[in-house]
Amino acid sequence: MGVINTQGNTHVAIATWPWDYISAEVWGKGLRLCEARYRKMSNECFPATVKAAGLYTVNTLNKNQAQRKGYDDALVLGSRGKIAESTSANIFLVIDGKLHTPIPDCFLNGITRQTVIKLAASEGIEVMERDIEPNELAAASEVFLTGTAVELTPVSQIDFEEKHFKFTVGGPVENRLVDAFRELTGMVAKAATV
Repeated sequence: MGVINTQGNTHVAIATWPWDYISAEVWGKGLRLCEARYRKMSNECFPATVKAAGLYTVNTLNKNQAQRKGYDDALVLGSRGKIAESTSANIFLVIDGKLHTPIPDCFLNGITRQTVIKLAASEGIEVMERDIEPNELAAASEVFLTGTAVELTPVSQIDFEEKHFKFTVGGPVENRLVDAFRELTGMVAKAATV
């Protein structure tokens, strides 16, 4: 046991459990997010492309704080003060019918995020990967999260710096992408059983 573990043997453990991460009731009304206390680390501190348990420590603190305040999750900023993600899912904003998502420079570029970007392109929805300032939440009509556990989950409200931003749940862009995502995952599931 030590900081450098060059002589340790590799062991594998697989744990399974039922996981109703987002209930249908919560999904239907959308998630409520608050401002996270702690920011994401920059790539100069730790490579964001690594899915490492240690990186979840900050997000665990942020999620616990959010839930103690009565929220479902928290909006986490990157080290430069730009919108990064929620505590365990990537974020998308719909502004003027276009899909905006942060550049994955301090968070994991999730496979569901990448899938949604491709689906949006195939649906003719313009996707803009860019730095997003927190004050741009005011311009968003729809906001949703993506991830393995949340798939595509709408956000109904984000409270940030004493401002309350509200968004349409089940908006036109979100609905198109949810339908396309479900069609794709249904085809994948069907192919896996053949």
